[in-house]
Amino acid sequence: MTLHPGQNGTKPGRTHMWYSGEAVVPFGFGLHYTSFKVSFDGDFEWQSEFTAGDISNLVRSRGPNQTLVGYDRVKSIMLDETKTAEVVLHLERFLRVDEDGNKVLCPGEYEIFIDVDERATRIVEWIGEPVAVEKFPHPT
Repeated sequence: MTLHPGQNGTKPGRTHMWYSGEAVVPFGFGLHYTSFKVSFDGDFEWQSEFTAGDISNLVRSRGPNQTLVGYDRVKSIMLDETKTAEVVLHLERFLRVDEDGNKVLCPGEYEIFIDVDERATRIVEWIGEPVAVEKFPHPT
């Protein structure tokens, strides 16, 4: 079975990216052995051409097609102890590939959230025209 879905509903695809039904286990579902209180620490800041910013805690993007854009694990937390997970969000994780093979940053809102029962969210918005960050090499 291919990753991409087939025509007329055949070959549904092997990933969540193209599945339009209700999933038995939702995207990003994780098993947690305790409860969490989650929050974003500090402000989300643009840092460079290639790094979208730093956000404390576990984050991923949520939209029409959900994609994991960052991950970290916090281990060995003792009772009443607080630990912070820090994930750097790289701009390349927000790029889409256009019909010519170029990697493009598309304008719009991107929701970053932490995947636990009590979700903390931040909205990041890129304004303007789509920008080809990396052009696909075509033969000349």
